[in-house]
Amino acid sequence: MAGALNRVSVLLVSMIAVGLGIFLSSKSHLQAERLVKEETAPRLVVYSVWTLFGILTWLNFQHAVFYPPNYWDALIYYLYYSKLIFLNSGIPFPMDSNGFPELVQCQVGLGLGANYAHLFLLWQASVCNLAGEWSTFPGQWIPPIAGVGTALLVYGTIPSRTRNHRVALLSLLVVQSAPYWIWYQQWVSDYPLAVWFTVVAIALMGVRHESPASALLPMILVATAGSHLNYLMASLWIFPIFLWLSLSKQEILSGKTIGLLIGGMILASTWFIRNWMVTGNPVYAFFPEIFGGINIDRDVLKSCQIEWALNGDGLRQVGSTVFKRIKNTPLYFLEDANTSMKLAALPLGWLIPGLLFYFGRGKQCLYRVSILAYLSLLFFYEYFISPLYLYHILPVVPMMVLIAADWMVEVDRYKVSRWILGIVTLAGLFSFGIPTALMGSKVTSPSLWQTLQPGMNREVFLDRALEGSYATFEYLNEHLEEDSVLLTHENRHLYLRD
Repeated sequence: MAGALNRVSVLLVSMIAVGLGIFLSSKSHLQAERLVKEETAPRLVVYSVWTLFGILTWLNFQHAVFYPPNYWDALIYYLYYSKLIFLNSGIPFPMDSNGFPELVQCQVGLGLGANYAHLFLLWQASVCNLAGEWSTFPGQWIPPIAGVGTALLVYGTIPSRTRNHRVALLSLLVVQSAPYWIWYQQWVSDYPLAVWFTVVAIALMGVRHESPASALLPMILVATAGSHLNYLMASLWIFPIFLWLSLSKQEILSGKTIGLLIGGMILASTWFIRNWMVTGNPVYAFFPEIFGGINIDRDVLKSCQIEWALNGDGLRQVGSTVFKRIKNTPLYFLEDANTSMKLAALPLGWLIPGLLFYFGRGKQCLYRVSILAYLSLLFFYEYFISPLYLYHILPVVPMMVLIAADWMVEVDRYKVSRWILGIVTLAGLFSFGIPTALMGSKVTSPSLWQTLQPGMNREVFLDRALEGSYATFEYLNEHLEEDSVLLTHENRHLYLRD
């Protein structure tokens, strides 16, 4: 595929995408439920909420764009492999003497990432291709944009479901105040896009459609795009499948709807098929005990699992068995200094009451059932399959807020409880959201020197962030002879690669 990425191909694909979007907009006629005006918020509240949201958004963009990337996964994969795509004008697959892709054999770091789906990387490389030079800026801009898109979708979806503008405004602040979500909006990563795709799928489940085809096609496009973002986002297919099963028997068996589903699944599976053909494993090099595969060193994978288990923040930290993880989850999100801060009060303060209301008094519908099904799928993955990192289930952040919306509406009915809800929301915003956004994710310095100097020199920033060690690696990079080998136990040398 090297050489296929050029200005003509990028412009052509962009024109097709825009044309498809215009076509769907004209044919789908999606209509959300009308917002009842009696539930709108006072003008002062509206202005105040949007001002606070604007402050959070500005800080996310500032830390994402005005400071150089220093997130390990970005240095190893998200940025560097995108740069390789740009330099090769397409996805590079260098071969060894036996004809096997060299990057595949690495299994970890860049080698493991070389077999992830490449949509996020291609978007970055495509923008740089149009500009005519490589830059990290496209990768730095996309996450905070996805964050804004996610928050606005939550804000737009809740009134169409609950007919309560006040709750929508509070939800806007709640979803944007979670520190974990703030960090990922400031790092170069594909997970903000994964979260945005998830909320897009949920929003599509909550609107009315004129025909099964107009309902299915946008959902299939979202699931297909998600499948090319990373392995886990293939799970988005639960939404079009639920929508398909909700149709009448005649519509379910319609050749048009079945054709749309099969066509979408074929387009969504191309990267998995490529991996299976090249490595014998559709999600190389994971789960070789299930999928098999060639050139997989089980000892390397075992060492990775040990490292991830020791340093990850997933539920593996609170139990080696599923029962222990379930039993210790409440305390983990309540007492653990690291985890309780990352998700703020969302799991226990918003999700649990929301679920109780869902099952106790909420009216069940396709929208509700699909959210609960997808939430259950993500939790099943975290508890049973891979309890190593919480960012694997990052889409639960806006989902917890969407689930809590009906409970918030009930609280909002009474003046006293409405005030309490607003105070609690603001307490979370000023206790977790604003401080996290101010400090940023790239440097943990309470002095805020990084926040007060946006756009500072890259070398100066990295040297201060790494407490002087950047200058050491820079010196080695300048004075070592060509093709010299540097043995190091850590990844800071990656700062010198770009």
